[in-house]
Amino acid sequence: MVDVERMRSRYNRADMKPLTTELEATITRYLQQSLEALPLIGIDVSYIITNLANEILDSSRQDAEENTYAPDQFTLTTSPQSSGDLRRGLGLLQSQISLQLEEALATAGYQLTHPVHITFASDPTLKDGEVRIIAWHSRDPLQLHAQMMDYVEPETSTPPRGAFMIVNGKRHFPLTKRRVSIGRRLDNDLVLDDPHVSREHAELIAVKGFYLLRDLNSKAGTRVNKKLIKEHRLEPGDVLQFASIEIIYGEDPLGPPTETPPYQPSSTPRSPRDDETPLGLKSLRDMDTSVFHDVQFPKD
Repeated sequence: MVDVERMRSRYNRADMKPLTTELEATITRYLQQSLEALPLIGIDVSYIITNLANEILDSSRQDAEENTYAPDQFTLTTSPQSSGDLRRGLGLLQSQISLQLEEALATAGYQLTHPVHITFASDPTLKDGEVRIIAWHSRDPLQLHAQMMDYVEPETSTPPRGAFMIVNGKRHFPLTKRRVSIGRRLDNDLVLDDPHVSREHAELIAVKGFYLLRDLNSKAGTRVNKKLIKEHRLEPGDVLQFASIEIIYGEDPLGPPTETPPYQPSSTPRSPRDDETPLGLKSLRDMDTSVFHDVQFPKD
């Protein structure tokens, strides 16, 4: 857990380097290669990372339970001369850097209310080689925390009939309990073996015939269909992600399949039309194929 307030009390703004060292190292590990691929001119990547780490620390907020929320929206601005050919082919690289920063923040112990998004821009008022990074929150994390504290526990009911999960495409987990705990700790109902999964990561609650998935303030977050969620009503076909573990949610009165059923030919009687070929030509079965026996075909 990142104790930003304690760290700020130990270091003033002029002596920020000791405070950012660990965060800079984490960001460097995840983003350096992608940042070096940006067509920026005359800008050192380490300079970008230092400014990025400082902005994250300045913009992070901590709730009453000492959960530290990092900003999720970033703008990186340079001068037009330093921007180079930044507009061409940036889409994929921009998404990649956004995802990598999100992973870096999770590794560093931060929480997020929304997925990370980075925008690149140019400003003629900036000097060549100068970088300006601004970060902000899509949603006030302290307000979100207050809403969660006021959350009224839903009344549980019977789970959906035939509900199940398929873990990483292999492990079939039937869902029969009204409440299902998910996490790394061994006393969870569904134990996920990944160091980035929190000990108590998430839970399922049966509510009026469906399952409600709730994230329990996990460090890596919980995603449904690639979107970061705090609470989500599950529908068959939803793809859940806990760190590197992917889970598919389904509902079937017969339960999850345990094996692929063997192939069986159709029992429908064969129609005479099955033997027809284009333009009324005879099918091979109606031809005298003995003429082929003595034919010498050329070798390749």
